Amino acid sequence: MPTNPKVMSGARAKVGFGSADPTYVGIYNNFSYGVVYDLTPTFILGRLTAASLDYTAVEPVSASGNAYRVLKHGPHEVKGGQVPRLKDLLTFDALTMVVVDRLNPNLIFAKLKEVKPGGYNTSLTARQLEEMTIPYTGLLVDDEGGVNSEPADSLGFDDLQ
Repeated sequence: MPTNPKVMSGARAKVGFGSADPTYVGIYNNFSYGVVYDLTPTFILGRLTAASLDYTAVEPVSASGNAYRVLKHGPHEVKGGQVPRLKDLLTFDALTMVVVDRLNPNLIFAKLKEVKPGGYNTSLTARQLEEMTIPYTGLLVDDEGGVNSEPADSLGFDDLQ
């Protein structure tokens, strides 16, 4: 009886869009995302070093996906990268992006909220499959450890809905 692995490898990640019932766009060769916290030093008059480091903000989430280019699943397609066409830039709604394990789609490794694609890059190389890379930017990311959201008393993401 096969068991689900305890370690995820890049080729086992499946990427999709949507919150409740995601539309999966494929298995990326390389998918990365990252979160950066802003740390600000506090200086006190008369002291030569910082007295403390304090968190002051969280930068938007950066993500990038690199996949083989499949006909009818290109960057502008629903079952592709979901990059808006020029005529749709002003009316494009942000997306929810999920990264799940290929063998166990119920195991969500990351859920990126309020994501927008930032364009795409296509690579054609001799004796290789065509590849495309799409950068994404989102507001927040949840992982398998739980929800990552603003505190209830702040004017945050949840209050803007």
